Amino acid sequence: IVSRDWSSDVCSSDQQAAIKLRIEDTGRGINPEITHKLFDPFYTTKPKGTGLGLAISRQMVEDHNGTIEVDVTSPKGTAFLITIPI
Repeated sequence: IVSRDWSSDVCSSDQQAAIKLRIEDTGRGINPEITHKLFDPFYTTKPKGTGLGLAISRQMVEDHNGTIEVDVTSPKGTAFLITIPI
């Protein structure tokens, strides 16, 4: 079962307005020791994975001057935080 839980927020500060999107799940999580590889093209932990999903996602976000971060500090699951300036 795929969870559809997500949240978004439009933030403004003295420095810059941005859209912040946090996408998280409640699965088994990601080993913190491999987080530095997650956005590398062709890196996958899945038997039939291509390893391109997060690499392409990062490139799309960066093409819009944004950032994407992974948060594995949750007790269960993983979260990604995408920030794009507006």
